[in-house]
Amino acid sequence: MNKKLFATLAIAAMLIPSAVFASSTADQIAAKQTKSYSRITTSIAWFNKEITIINSKKGITADRKAFLINVVNADIAIMNQMKTDISKVTDLPTVKKDYNSINLIYDGLKSGVKAALKA
Repeated sequence: MNKKLFATLAIAAMLIPSAVFASSTADQIAAKQTKSYSRITTSIAWFNKEITIINSKKGITADRKAFLINVVNADIAIMNQMKTDISKVTDLPTVKKDYNSINLIYDGLKSGVKAALKA
């Protein structure tokens, strides 16, 4: 009975077009864009927490707080621009490259904020 089932599945696999099993390029792009948006949203949430931390700091002047918050808001703008740019991508290699760059950019901006807070 197992041989018969195996033979039936093998025949079915040959008859069903491979497109049924593989997602289209458009679907792959959309999926990668969605994952990118999620990563960016998580990054922006971290920056927003930093604004709360900056506002709660007692030992720095109002001018310094304003400067730091402007830095963080500029970083948030960069992350939002990435989201906008990724939404316009129409080819899979570019959206993959953009997705892979999110953490690098976020890590760089994050380290800049941390360094500014220590200065």
